[in-house]
Amino acid sequence: MIPTYILLALCIAFLWGIQPVIHKYLLKKINAITIMLISSIVYLLALLIKVSFSQTNTLFMNDIKKLVLNDYLIISMTALFTVFLANMIYYYILKDNETSIVVSLMYSAPFFTLLLSYLFLNETLQPIGIIGIFLIFLGVTFICFNNKSIELFDYIDDIE
Repeated sequence: MIPTYILLALCIAFLWGIQPVIHKYLLKKINAITIMLISSIVYLLALLIKVSFSQTNTLFMNDIKKLVLNDYLIISMTALFTVFLANMIYYYILKDNETSIVVSLMYSAPFFTLLLSYLFLNETLQPIGIIGIFLIFLGVTFICFNNKSIELFDYIDDIE
């Protein structure tokens, strides 16, 4: 039997996989800032409803009491750079480029996660993980050449 977390992770992958297609469709009609703003408002409302009607409210209040100024700065900088700035760049490149290529490059993130978790969290780096990262980059490369395969092989023919 497949563990639940694998099924849920695949569900997330599916949801995140359809998101760029929807975004690209919307970018033909409206500005990226409009998409980000409406999405953020809906996300905030959903989050407020979740916090209001669950035990999370108590956990949230307990966590707020534990946070120090440095924690707020870390959370704020992470939100600013890894959410806001990354989303601004994402919409900028998605608007004029092929969705499959943009998203493939974005999802090379496991390379950075593996490297940074090894360097800063002292997580182990096994040969199988290195092979997996190599395969991710190989897959991203193949996807990037998906619609340019004729040009790639023409270039190879010109070399000979």
